[in-house]
Amino acid sequence: MLVPAWVDPVSSYRWYEPEQLEEARLLARLRRAGMPLADIRLVLASWSGTDTDLVRKLL
Repeated sequence: MLVPAWVDPVSSYRWYEPEQLEEARLLARLRRAGMPLADIRLVLASWSGTDTDLVRKLL
């Protein structure tokens, strides 16, 4: 769900920017809580937007 900033072409290791840390932590917390990936995708898409009602409903 998180788009890596860079992917090593040899090892396929994914690198992320420090700015992605908050979103990565949110994703991990929602997965641990058992939220389905489809719902997490909606939460992440709306997280920094104006559709806070959708986020509240899903949480």
